[in-house]
Amino acid sequence: MCGQNNKRFRDMNSLHNRRALNTIHEVMHNEDINVKFDLNLVDCGISPEGEEQSKRAAEQLKDQKIRIVFTSPLRRCLQTTRIIFDNHPDKPRVVVLPALKEILSSSCDIGSDIKALELEYPDYDFRGFESYEIPSLWYLYEIQREEHTSAVTRALKEKFPTEDLTADIVAPVVTQYLKSMYPEAVETQKDINARVLRAKDYLRKQPEFEEEGKAVVVAHSRFLEAFTASGFEEENGAPIGARWLKNAEVYDLSLIHI
Repeated sequence: MCGQNNKRFRDMNSLHNRRALNTIHEVMHNEDINVKFDLNLVDCGISPEGEEQSKRAAEQLKDQKIRIVFTSPLRRCLQTTRIIFDNHPDKPRVVVLPALKEILSSSCDIGSDIKALELEYPDYDFRGFESYEIPSLWYLYEIQREEHTSAVTRALKEKFPTEDLTADIVAPVVTQYLKSMYPEAVETQKDINARVLRAKDYLRKQPEFEEEGKAVVVAHSRFLEAFTASGFEEENGAPIGARWLKNAEVYDLSLIHI
């Protein structure tokens, strides 16, 4: 990757985070099931606090040379990216990369329809989504275990055999599937690690890494934990030497070393 530095950037405080912090009734591992699987929080955006965090990050990065930005397609990352980089003096190219999504475990990790997002962010590059059979299920195609994608797809086609599977139709079915599996997740740590390695391989091949300047990745806590790891435990895939980024934290990393 020619040793170019890359910034890893965690998304800002989201509305899901705020609801989870404000909840009174807590259950397993401090998670409120009503919040975790709340359909009102499907692909929710950032909170007012998150907007302020984004503005501070924009100030922090305004004098740094940025060639390209890779962002998760989840709305909280897209909003973060827009606030930080739309007025950046370098006007970096923004690539929306599905592999950067968060682990699929809550309603907030269920993505929006890509066609709708393309209209909201017309200057962003969404070409990585062209191969999906059902565009509204892009986040399911990105998980490693095909049986989960197949199970949800079958359920949708049985329930809605003649309808276009738009995001508003898909979200309740996916949420119910996640809820039925809880506390088991559709992605294990090893699954996340495999997706991270795939994303790194893609990033290293991008021509912007041959140029002077920095690339930025805007992603999520669990994904970035694996991304910053120097390796993984063989038995359970636990990240070794990883960094858990706080909301809005900017972290320099060189892909040549990992």
